[in-house]
Amino acid sequence: RHGIANAAGSGIGSLSNIGGLDAAELRDYADDSVDIAVGLGEEVRVLGLSMGGVLAEWTAQHRDDVDRVVPVAPAMSIPGVPGFLTTGFINLFDKLPNIDLPGESNLDHAYVGESTEGLVATFVLARSVEDAAGDAGPAAREVIVVVNPDDNQVDPGHVSSFATDWNERSGNVDVVELPARGLPHDVIDPDQPDGDPDLVYPILLDLLANGS
Repeated sequence: RHGIANAAGSGIGSLSNIGGLDAAELRDYADDSVDIAVGLGEEVRVLGLSMGGVLAEWTAQHRDDVDRVVPVAPAMSIPGVPGFLTTGFINLFDKLPNIDLPGESNLDHAYVGESTEGLVATFVLARSVEDAAGDAGPAAREVIVVVNPDDNQVDPGHVSSFATDWNERSGNVDVVELPARGLPHDVIDPDQPDGDPDLVYPILLDLLANGS
């Protein structure tokens, strides 16, 4: 539901497009995407950022027909607060109608702000991956979790800790930390004011192509 245009087709639509999103829809999107990729090629590699990073983690945990998965700054929890507050957020806003939370953006192709239902869906899927990972390592052949140490929208410590625990069950999970250069959470969009695609793209493409 990202990138839906406004009714006139002249620009980006409203953040409310994400309202109604749930974890099952995210899971099915990831599953269907991998099914298509498996049908098209002999080797499947997956990279995802933020919410897409959580989808990548779910893919890594459950799909044994994927060769390499690179979750980048997966949005697993509310940053800078104890984990129980993410649980409280899920429990509260899972029962309420969607609320569009205000935000700021200089990008003309991105929704502005956050959707409570979009956040809940992302956190619920992330929790399901953590629960499944408590019993078994990832099904994918190789997983490389990318952490941005300067991330202000994702908790790098939580992501690193999860990846380390994940690896203890399988031995096929690595953690790679991006250089501490004040990079924004969205390290992929070349229009991010503080982004540095000349630095980040070669790193991510090399991880996706060659591994860690």
